[in-house]
Amino acid sequence: MDSPSSSPDGFDGAILRGAAAILRGGATAPRGGAEPRARRGAPDDPPALRIEGLSSGYGDVPIVREVGFAVERGEVLAIMGRNGAGKTTLVDSIAGLLPVSAGSIDLEGRDVTSLDASARARLGLGYVPQGRGIFARLSVEENLRMGAAIGGRPERADLERAFEWFPILEERRRQRAGTLSGGEQQMLAIGRVMTGSPTLLVLDEPSEGIQPSIVQAIARVIARQNREAGLTVLLVEQNVDLVYLAADRCGVMNKGSVETWLAPDSLADPRTVRRYLAL
Repeated sequence: MDSPSSSPDGFDGAILRGAAAILRGGATAPRGGAEPRARRGAPDDPPALRIEGLSSGYGDVPIVREVGFAVERGEVLAIMGRNGAGKTTLVDSIAGLLPVSAGSIDLEGRDVTSLDASARARLGLGYVPQGRGIFARLSVEENLRMGAAIGGRPERADLERAFEWFPILEERRRQRAGTLSGGEQQMLAIGRVMTGSPTLLVLDEPSEGIQPSIVQAIARVIARQNREAGLTVLLVEQNVDLVYLAADRCGVMNKGSVETWLAPDSLADPRTVRRYLAL
């Protein structure tokens, strides 16, 4: 997506707003804010994710610069920003795909800065990268089972639950994943990670290049798991409509740092969108 829509009245806003009551359990009042939401766990429980002074990049080229924030348990936190702001580099570093040059990453109070991506997955971090990252030559069912194995829980692969989330995947269960449509591949990528029972789901641009009805289906699954199972979500997204409906809090990245924190409802103001997100 080259640029975000200017407000929740964008081309897919009507479809997403029509699902708002479902996604938020019927709530229509303003929700979220610039401050972290109340914790769902015990008062002394550490946040689901805490990063402090995080810097990373590619080789000698710094991209992310001294970023720090916490994602509370059960929170849906969105990170937005212009293209090239460092959003993907940030979540690649959190997932363990890129080494950090400074700072720390904690998952539920455990320092995972030195752990690789597979170890972080076994500790409950589920990552859906930009571009989906499915196993194209494997079947839909094999991809889902692979997700449980990557999450360290191969014996707990709950395929029926994945099929409940995305019924089209059951119809395609024996089909090679590389032959699915873009939207179906995104459903599979999310279903595969969710089959591993993560406690923290990290999504990088899940709405990119897919039609609004599939964005709605994906948002419904995320919101349901957040509401019913307490799933914590870190969402990197440029689709203003999706962030407006799904997130509790929104950070805006610029030049590798988090420039400001916004209440998602503030994205209804086109001036806010132009200030922080317009190219």
